[in-house]
Amino acid sequence: MARRIYFSFHYDRDIMRAMAVRNCNKLLEDESFFYDSSLDEKARREGDSAVRRLINQGIEGTSVTCVLIGAETYARPWVRYEIAKSLEHGNGLFGIYLDSLSNFQGQYDARGSNPFDYIEFIWSNESNDHRLMEWRNSSWQPYEPVPSAGSVGLLADPTGPIAGQISILAPVYEWDTQRGAALLTLWSERAAVAAGR
Repeated sequence: MARRIYFSFHYDRDIMRAMAVRNCNKLLEDESFFYDSSLDEKARREGDSAVRRLINQGIEGTSVTCVLIGAETYARPWVRYEIAKSLEHGNGLFGIYLDSLSNFQGQYDARGSNPFDYIEFIWSNESNDHRLMEWRNSSWQPYEPVPSAGSVGLLADPTGPIAGQISILAPVYEWDTQRGAALLTLWSERAAVAAGR
């Protein structure tokens, strides 16, 4: 079954590294396994509401979101929004560290923090859904752009954790040492199955 993947990444800093991951399916035998639905950077020039709309449209029709993790990805507001909207949509989530890939100039970058550590869910028995929080200004605060992720996907199991960082639900892999080019389809399938997709 083909998995449509939404790729989330820090455009300005990691576009070359992201292109290497997104284009690896050309090297795989089954080229039709996944499709790129990530947002084109030119759309970002249209303003915040246009960007939100385009992200929402990009996530529609996908079953998995892959966060490509560079040095500053964890701090990017749009990456946090893409993670929250992916949870709301019920997508499977996983991440890939990009520090083993070079940019256009052949430079490598430091390993960044896991962006899934900066978003937290809290199960609400009263409303039967999950509130989302983000780590901001040295404390957990309500994530206002997407306050609730409902009770779908990765957060659907009420017997599971009742609160925690998204990182307890979303695995993160290393592109080079864990053979990302060969295993990307497996990682995306695992994420989709974990989310019930």
